[in-house]
Amino acid sequence: MRPRRRSRLEILYLILKSCEKGASKTQITYDARINFRISMQYLNLLEERNLVQTQQVGDRSIYKLTEKGSLLLHHLEEAVKLLQADGIPLPGGASTEG
Repeated sequence: MRPRRRSRLEILYLILKSCEKGASKTQITYDARINFRISMQYLNLLEERNLVQTQQVGDRSIYKLTEKGSLLLHHLEEAVKLLQADGIPLPGGASTEG
């Protein structure tokens, strides 16, 4: 049986969560469980929307949330909590823990 295909929103949430404390492209790709090409597409979109920004640390680029990105992540986490409190099952066992 093939694994369930995740929604774009779920992937965006995983990327934002990964960037919360700062992460490299490799770490974000790993945390979101997507390939590098797809990861770069999402990161470019998030940068264009001013949700993440890059910072140079030595020879590495680290992605961190902007204030706007932190606010979006907070709202997504609150929505998940509300849905879970109402007993609504979430696809893929989405959770704000982790």
